[in-house]
Amino acid sequence: MPGFLDALLKGGSLRQTRPKSTRKCPPFKQCYGSKAQVWHGTAKFVESKSGKNKGRTTKAGLKQLGNNRIVYSRKSAASKKSSNLERAGYKTTPGKFGFIKR
Repeated sequence: MPGFLDALLKGGSLRQTRPKSTRKCPPFKQCYGSKAQVWHGTAKFVESKSGKNKGRTTKAGLKQLGNNRIVYSRKSAASKKSSNLERAGYKTTPGKFGFIKR
């Protein structure tokens, strides 16, 4: 008990042990990170670019394209569905490969 009383008299901390971690992602190095960090397993959740909003997107919500770019699955599917290229004037022609601007 003398150590406890000394701490009280000196105005120090009464806590003798370290507080338990309250993080929600113990196996990961970080809770929040970029899309690449989440994809490679360094972080658990994707943080917004501004850093203000902390989303809950995990690796299950990401996918890798053929050019190795990591993108959001839902956003990629919505972009394909809305056919942005056709609206911008890119069309396919029979007998030719790829899009052509008209």
